[in-house]
Parts: sequence; C-alpha cells; structure tokens
Amino acid sequence: MRLRERVTAGPGWTGEPPRLTDGSVDLRAWSADDAPFVYAACQDPEIQRWTRVPVPYTEVDAVTFTGRFARAVWADRSGLALAITESGTGAALGTVGIVATDHDHGVAELGYWVAPDARRRGAAGRALVLLRDWCGGPGGFHRIELPIESDNHGSQAVARSAGFRLEGVLRGRIVHRGGRRDIAMWAWCVGDGDPS
Repeated sequence: MRLRERVTAGPGWTGEPPRLTDGSVDLRAWSADDAPFVYAACQDPEIQRWTRVPVPYTEVDAVTFTGRFARAVWADRSGLALAITESGTGAALGTVGIVATDHDHGVAELGYWVAPDARRRGAAGRALVLLRDWCGGPGGFHRIELPIESDNHGSQAVARSAGFRLEGVLRGRIVHRGGRRDIAMWAWCVGDGDPS
C-alpha cells in the first residue's frame, strides 16, 4: 500500500514575506511604523462588524499585529499578513493575508479589510488577485478559500471581482460577536483562471 505523500509549503515560504504589485497596489510586510494606521482603521464599525479584529481595538493590538503577530505567522507557515499600499505613494490602504493554512491538502483561507477612505477604489479586489495568484504559484496551494458572512454583500462583490466562485452558503457555520452566522463560501482553485 502506497502512503499518501505529504504536501509541504511551496517555495515561496522561504526568506522574507513576498512583495507583490500590479502597478496600482503593492503588498508588503507590515512594519512598526504602520501601527498608527492599523489602529485608526480598526476603529471603523464595519471592520469591527465583519472581521475578527478585537473589540475594542487598542493601540497594543495594532502594535502586536504589525510586529510580533505578522512575523510569527510567517515564520511558522500558519499564515501571512501583508499591508495593501498604493503604488507610487506607498500610502497604506488596508490588509490582506492568509488567515489559515492546510498545507497537507493545499488549502489556504484568505481575509482582508480596507480602511474606510480607501474603499470603492478596487484596492481590495486587486490585492486579493495578487495574493490569490501567489498562493496558487509560489505559495504552493491548490485551493484558496474566502469565507464571507452571507450578509456582507460588499465583500462578496469583491470576491466575485477577484475571480472567486460562490460554492454555497454554510448555514450557522460560525459564531461571531455573540451570534451564529451563515457563511457564503467563495473559492478559487488553480486552473480557474481570471474572471471574464
């Protein structure tokens, strides 16, 4: 009987976190200088409503996220936290990252948020495409998942624009902010290509 081969992280999981760009947005590692931006952005009620950020969100949370947390998840290959910045100016717009990994099965779960003043400019969709393509290439993943609360229509539109496909709704899948929530499961697999 042949043993199943273990799938390990792709070649992109060595050295420093990736720097990615499409000429409009850049993805780069977080730095300590970014903590004030993260703190201010995470005061937004919509970020607190739809994401897993702590509430209330403190300056210590921002310093931890941009420093120790971002370095640790990259080092142990359990995730990746990248800043979304505007190409040319370097202005921070938000974050995108891998929030869960299953290297054995080649599956990554992504998450993101964009600061209020950076919304509706296409930055989130562009960032998702960049990270999606890195995951499906150097990252070594086959399937990239984007679970979104079913009432979060804005994020579902972003998922669609980034080439993810809606696979269905997982009823009562998570408990978030004290309530049970349905999740719309969006996914992209290597070979799906870009949206037409």
